[in-house]
Amino acid sequence: MMAFSASQARQLKAKLAADHVKSRTENGATLNYIEGWHAISEANRIFGYDAWDRHTVSSRCVWTGSSGRYYMAAYTAKVRISVRAGDIVIVREGSGSGESRAVSPGQAHEIALKSAETDATKRALATFGNPFGLALYDPAQSGVRPSKKDADETSRSWCLRSANANPTSTFETPTDFAKALKEAMGAAPTIEALFEVWEQNLEAVRASIR
Repeated sequence: MMAFSASQARQLKAKLAADHVKSRTENGATLNYIEGWHAISEANRIFGYDAWDRHTVSSRCVWTGSSGRYYMAAYTAKVRISVRAGDIVIVREGSGSGESRAVSPGQAHEIALKSAETDATKRALATFGNPFGLALYDPAQSGVRPSKKDADETSRSWCLRSANANPTSTFETPTDFAKALKEAMGAAPTIEALFEVWEQNLEAVRASIR
């Protein structure tokens, strides 16, 4: 028996919008991630503001130091996420780390601890699906939907995409594109496939009505 509603399950299976993906360079490598506020916002949107909780299971300062007028600290943390879905409570845990540099010891420890808790929260939420950053663990990032800018550029040629994001045909006008999209959605074998076709072409649809 599925704990989540059909709407929640559909949202958890949806692709992560590339507009929410950030990147940073660390040790010579480029890392993609979503920001903590976005992960929490998505949890509120999908689960409901009063249907999930976050609890810090443990935290530990693993390093502290100073350099000139600055104080530094590094923390690790473990966070537990509990989601109430009907009569079931789904529990996931994640671990994370955080570092900081500040002008006072208190600020350094506070910022590092919050950073570690946020990192752990994102890791725990990622186990629920692409909207929480799970798609970023896939090197091909097939679970990431193109950015609005890329979609707008694609939509100029009115490209119709299949459920697995492959271009199937292009059209000269938005009217022809809309007609083909309607036919493609009507031919979808399952409701899940129908929503996948819609998700893949959503930005082009938005561009067609601007």
